[in-house]
Amino acid sequence: MDQEEAQRQLDGRDIQMIVQIPESFSQQVQTSGEKASLIYTINESNAASIKSIMQTVATTITEMVNQNISTQGTQAVLEQLQMPSAQATGTAQSLVGKVESEMIYTHPVNGMNNQMVPLMLVLASFVGSMIMGQNLHQSTLLLAGTLSKWNSFRARLVINFISAPLISFIGSVMVLVLGGQMEHGFLALWMFQMLLILAFMFFSQMFINVLGMSGMIINIVMMSLQLVTSGAMVPRLMLNTFYKWLGEFLPATYGVQGIMALQFGGPGIGSSVWGLIIITVICLLVSLLTVALKKEKVAMVIHQEGNIPVSVASQR
Repeated sequence: MDQEEAQRQLDGRDIQMIVQIPESFSQQVQTSGEKASLIYTINESNAASIKSIMQTVATTITEMVNQNISTQGTQAVLEQLQMPSAQATGTAQSLVGKVESEMIYTHPVNGMNNQMVPLMLVLASFVGSMIMGQNLHQSTLLLAGTLSKWNSFRARLVINFISAPLISFIGSVMVLVLGGQMEHGFLALWMFQMLLILAFMFFSQMFINVLGMSGMIINIVMMSLQLVTSGAMVPRLMLNTFYKWLGEFLPATYGVQGIMALQFGGPGIGSSVWGLIIITVICLLVSLLTVALKKEKVAMVIHQEGNIPVSVASQR
């Protein structure tokens, strides 16, 4: 492919490295005293292991090309009979290390602390959302019979929409204060982090609404699956077909892609934003349907002992 198309796919993380052979490569290889270069371009806005793997691949390619050139050059020298010793020594030296590697890094990551930001933000956001959902459910159970199911559901919505911008603001400020990269600025990271937390809140609360406290088991499983499939720890290219497919339905995948783009640069975050919005809406609709189908608990005073009314909760 041409350089422009290759660069576009590299920025989009569809390919991991570009190997460019300059037009003057063959001439430099054949010219005594000159060295030729293979140009490698790597996108650092990726999982940490991608850069290491691609550097190893680049070194291997250069070594193989050098070995091939040395073999062909040695064969040509041996075909020349009665070569003087000094000339043979100079020719042999000119054949060693003829090709060098030239590394170009796009969207550079400044240190391991920045490399870990997408993983830490996703992990902290989901664990916090999961625990928050558990506490809200327990509070709802304590208020059963005194608060209608729809008032309870509306209260949880209000809490979610108020807490998401506050929590995401604190997280974004911590990234800024601790020297985190922000290629597209603080506001963009804050707004995207707010959308990610909202998606996590509705995603984790959906399982609790449907299954009760048993839904926390599903959330713990979802946490592990999202760490594997999101691309923050293991590059998605290394996953099998099932895990790649599963990651398309989990919010962490879009969260990691969006945070990497906002932090280090790269393709737009439109697909990540829409992915999170769709997941949020689906989870909200499932929770709405679950609440609609549940029986409502109503408190009724059945007798009074002294001045203390005794009540129980019934379902309707």
